[in-house]
Amino acid sequence: MYGDDLLPHLRSLWIAMERISGERMRAALPEWLKFYRPESFDLNKRYLLLGMSASTIERFLKRLRGEERAGKGLSATRSPSRYMKYKVPLSTLDQKITRPGHMQADTVAHCGTSLEGAFANSLTVTDVFSGWTENRAMFTKSAREVREKFVDIKRGLPFEMLAVNVDNGSEFLNNQVIEFMNTRGNGGTTVHFTRSRAYKKNDNCYVEQKNYTHVRELFGYDRVTQEESVFIMNDIYVNTWNPLQNFFIPSYGLKEKTRVGSRIVKKYDLPKFVTGCQGQHFRG
Repeated sequence: MYGDDLLPHLRSLWIAMERISGERMRAALPEWLKFYRPESFDLNKRYLLLGMSASTIERFLKRLRGEERAGKGLSATRSPSRYMKYKVPLSTLDQKITRPGHMQADTVAHCGTSLEGAFANSLTVTDVFSGWTENRAMFTKSAREVREKFVDIKRGLPFEMLAVNVDNGSEFLNNQVIEFMNTRGNGGTTVHFTRSRAYKKNDNCYVEQKNYTHVRELFGYDRVTQEESVFIMNDIYVNTWNPLQNFFIPSYGLKEKTRVGSRIVKKYDLPKFVTGCQGQHFRG
């Protein structure tokens, strides 16, 4: 029923959707096919694609995925002083999130194969409830630059920033960022600021996965050493990449989280578009 003549169209759509999973692609197809108009695409092929199940799409995608995978990037996280850790409380794993505004943040180093010298970094901030994600590039991870990016991201969010959880990197645990989180003058109420447990990536898992889909898949693992490139990266993030991911790529939402002994078992809802999930919690 589903022949190889559908493979080129699935490939084009899959690449345009940034190589998402079969289940997410199934949720996105009805919206994307409204604007898909290649020459060899007819109503019959459109009907077949719309009738595909997620598992069938996934079988096609297995043929499209290459065996080569980019190597992992280097970690540029530096530990802060013990005094700074005392100023920021640890987060809890079993907190129930019922509205957008509770966010996780992390940084990605565009350092190539060396951490020596100056290079660009990306700040990723993800909303736990909705999956809404914002990225900003900066040339270093100085406290001032990280604070400036938080201010910019908070100003542009379609909902109020209520809480932020970070790892134990010194780019977050410093006086400038802590002051931003605790000062009402930055617009709105104070932000509840917490940190993850050391060496427990699951504590910040929502943003960790976005580091790959929203940063590495876009800019790869190359080293960026020209400060002028940061302006181009931010133009792409703000005007193209983040709107694409937030408005046109469906994401999973956490449906249920249960503690089983020392483990957290998570069940996810069907993939949904971010803006269709939160209703009254969004501004405007």
